[in-house]
Amino acid sequence: MTEQTQVKGTVLVVDDDDSVRSGLYWALCSDYQVLQAFLETMPPLSLTPKRLNVVVSDLHLPPHIEDISEGLALIDALAHAITRFRL
Repeated sequence: MTEQTQVKGTVLVVDDDDSVRSGLYWALCSDYQVLQAFLETMPPLSLTPKRLNVVVSDLHLPPHIEDISEGLALIDALAHAITRFRL
């Protein structure tokens, strides 16, 4: 991102696959501030920026990748931690 580029907003990308996170980062970073996280490395929600514009998340997150319970739990936690979080 060049210094002349105006950042349009902040995007949080949550995925356990490095290549997915990296690909989304490079696709978005010229226009957005992109934060990358994997649940094990994700900061506590109290440290998550209160002004996230978009969250892109895999729903099939460890340790239960066979279902979407971890992804839905993340969405629920974000909804409670971030003001104006809309689904």
